[in-house]
Amino acid sequence: MDAPTIQPKFLANGNELGLVAVGFSGGQCKPGVDAAPMALIESGLVEQLKDDLEYKIHYDGQVHAYAELMPEDDPDHRNMKKPRAVSAVTQQLSSQVYEHAKEGRFVLTLGGDHSIAIGTISGTAKAIRERLGREVAVIWVDAHADINTPETSESGNIHGMPVAFLTGLASDKEDAPFGWLKEDHKLSVNKLVYIGLRDIDRGEKKILREHGIKAFSMHDVDRHGIGKVMDMALGWIGSDTPIHLSFDIDALDPMWAPSTGTAVRGGLTLREGDFIAECVHQTGSLVALDLVEVNPSLEQQGAAETVRADRERVVILGSGWAGYNLARSLNPKKFQTVVVSPRSYFVFTPLLASTSVGTLEFRCAMEPVRYRGSKYEYIQGRADAVDFGKKEIMVRETVRDPNQGLLSTRAGELKDERPLEMRIEASRGELFSMAYDKLVVSVGAYSQTFGIPGVKDNAYFLKDVQDARRIRNKLLSCFETAALPTTPVALKKQLLNFAIVGGGPTGIEFSGELRDIIRDDLAKLYPQLIEHVQITVYDVADKILPMFDEKLAKYAMEHFCAEGVTIKTSHRMKGLKRGFPRVDGTGELNGDVKASGYTLSLQNGEEAEIGCGFVVWSTGLMSNPFVQKALSPSFTAPASCVRMLSDINANPDSSADWVVQKHPRSGSLITDDFLRLQLDAASKHEDKPAAILRDVFALGDCAVIDGTQHPATAQVASQKAKWLAKKLNKGDINTKGFSFASQGVMAYIGGWNALVQTSSGNLSGRAAWLMWRGAYLTKSISWRNRILIPMYW
Repeated sequence: MDAPTIQPKFLANGNELGLVAVGFSGGQCKPGVDAAPMALIESGLVEQLKDDLEYKIHYDGQVHAYAELMPEDDPDHRNMKKPRAVSAVTQQLSSQVYEHAKEGRFVLTLGGDHSIAIGTISGTAKAIRERLGREVAVIWVDAHADINTPETSESGNIHGMPVAFLTGLASDKEDAPFGWLKEDHKLSVNKLVYIGLRDIDRGEKKILREHGIKAFSMHDVDRHGIGKVMDMALGWIGSDTPIHLSFDIDALDPMWAPSTGTAVRGGLTLREGDFIAECVHQTGSLVALDLVEVNPSLEQQGAAETVRADRERVVILGSGWAGYNLARSLNPKKFQTVVVSPRSYFVFTPLLASTSVGTLEFRCAMEPVRYRGSKYEYIQGRADAVDFGKKEIMVRETVRDPNQGLLSTRAGELKDERPLEMRIEASRGELFSMAYDKLVVSVGAYSQTFGIPGVKDNAYFLKDVQDARRIRNKLLSCFETAALPTTPVALKKQLLNFAIVGGGPTGIEFSGELRDIIRDDLAKLYPQLIEHVQITVYDVADKILPMFDEKLAKYAMEHFCAEGVTIKTSHRMKGLKRGFPRVDGTGELNGDVKASGYTLSLQNGEEAEIGCGFVVWSTGLMSNPFVQKALSPSFTAPASCVRMLSDINANPDSSADWVVQKHPRSGSLITDDFLRLQLDAASKHEDKPAAILRDVFALGDCAVIDGTQHPATAQVASQKAKWLAKKLNKGDINTKGFSFASQGVMAYIGGWNALVQTSSGNLSGRAAWLMWRGAYLTKSISWRNRILIPMYW
């Protein structure tokens, strides 16, 4: 928690907090929630309010059970259970809240069941009217509407009726239990907003509809997003109205708030609950807060688990091999994990080549980041900036970005057909801040183009499912165009000439998959075109597959030669532009046909231009723009955020300017053996970094351990993620550094042949192919894909 920086509009003493602890469960008629205030206080809540938020606390040190107010006899009244007990407690509570609110303090009430809101809101409403001459608005965050009248309630429990009494929809005679509620205690239905509803009685639905009460159900939250819902809710209330926020913990999904006796599945995430409170606080209009219905007896970790008093927030940037595996492995009892990524799915990258040619369907290489059983929260956006001193990142939402699946290569690939206003709104994206306790940078890397003209705009990459979809569509388009009777032979040869730049595993596997689909399927559909097909692999090096044993690389060369795939090494790419080069026999091409192909310029002693149907580019990785821009400037960090490498337990003497250390060639972030981000002093130029950044980790393709040369592969990323999760879960991050255990390398080369190289020996041919398939099948994340993949294979 950080000290509040928003200036309150309606609090004369905004730095003072009146705390009322109410151990009462009579409105619910079953025990449990009466123990919540003490459990919350014992979990450190008061200390956090004092030390972290810097409030001056006004608290009498008691949890009020109001035993002295309990009547000896409390028969039902108008179908209400324990009406006199609830009335006496809420009337006394109303006076307690009023005493704090009239002094201009922020009032926090810990319940207790939600019937106590009759007392808290009535006390706030009376004080605000007297002190400011204004009405109070109420934001009611709850799974239930709690607006039953005594006549519409099926249970008779008053914790389902407080809103009806507060709005005057239910009332009592002056000598009846709730006759003490006067007009200055009440609120208007026009100043009432519900958020999170998902379990509403039939009678309540009728009341909400007939009185036009603004209510946002979980359906609305799912449809619009919590940000839009809060905009609409606050817009309805207006900026000139004090707000009382009444928060029932059952508004959260039971996964995040197990300590509630009124649990309803399908609720808000913990982050959405936080966001509601943050938005209301940022208006400056918040004057009071209720936290109710916590039942610490229902969960082993009790109230501390429900309010996250002892859980750290781990923000993970990226949903690739590193980020996705880390999020799945962190202990949700210990950490509140939040994944921030523009891509709402994880991609099983070794199978992308198969999906690009149709051997597998796209869903076989995808796993949803957000799913029902996930132990973390997910926000679809990308990090724009980070403040290490404040432990805060700025996130830009990307939900409306039509190119979100192409972010690993470039934006703007798909034509955006939406109206101009929507395109402008989407391009900006809503920007919001997010605090973290630990930050994990696993944003991946982009495809390396070496600044060669035209490559970024015209090449086909293979980093995402969207890339694979583009390749598949283009492949079929090339064959269909070549099959037209108006297409001359010279143009057919260019359309069906497919170039792959890069002789590493990705380029070689794609070449093998492309050869398979043409030989096994397209040859039967377009038999007249097969003689014109040419597949060529280009590489600037003098051999392909440099990470493999020379014997295995030679085997791959011989196999490709037999299959009709041409390998050309020692070729430098000079440029790539849209449109075919002019050659004899093509005649005059119309603009659409000419633009459907590409001209690849290359040099091997002499320069040449080659017409291609498409060019697949796989020549390595370059750093992510977030790493390039957001993590490049020097920054000032408090001494508490930094640890010296010479003594990992020591802080610098004072705040200083630092720069994040990066690899000089690749631009990757440099970490120590414990995956912590290394820093250089901004004013010095030393060979070795001076410090590490506390609670900030980097892994995956965007990071490299100092002094190592681990390959940028899924194997390394997933091992780092699992190592870090294990260390964080155990809390012994400083005991033993990460050590990569290579499990070997594999590559498919087509025709049911593959290469496998391990520490125990090498394998090639059909046996290696069986091992290749078996390994990727067992490594698939979900059982759904483990079943689907063999069906397509």
